[in-house]
Amino acid sequence: MSFDYLETAQEADELLREYGAQWTIRKKAGIGYTPDAGMNPGTSTDMTPFAALFDYKEKDYGIKRADGTQILVGDKKLLVSAIGITASLLPGDLALAPTTSVKWQVVNVKAVGPAGVTVLWELQVRK
Repeated sequence: MSFDYLETAQEADELLREYGAQWTIRKKAGIGYTPDAGMNPGTSTDMTPFAALFDYKEKDYGIKRADGTQILVGDKKLLVSAIGITASLLPGDLALAPTTSVKWQVVNVKAVGPAGVTVLWELQVRK
């Protein structure tokens, strides 16, 4: 018998809907230069998943991750539902807080998903 990870993703989404809020994740794409048009500012795509923002524990500050990024004082952990995410999340994306639209820069991304099915996204974000 196999485990249903899609059901687990739906359960995580339900919890984030109940205890979190609807955030906006803004992905910027297509920045570049073409001889005809000059500098292309690119376009942005918004996704609106449910998410919850958490403080890191004091013991986490200063920890270096495998990719060389570091958890700094003031960084937060944003747990994001995989439901409604239509593209992979990447460092450099923006997370806009609900109601205040405070912009958080995505510093590090971890897709939580056994067996290749993303159940939840864990983002390290920074103002």
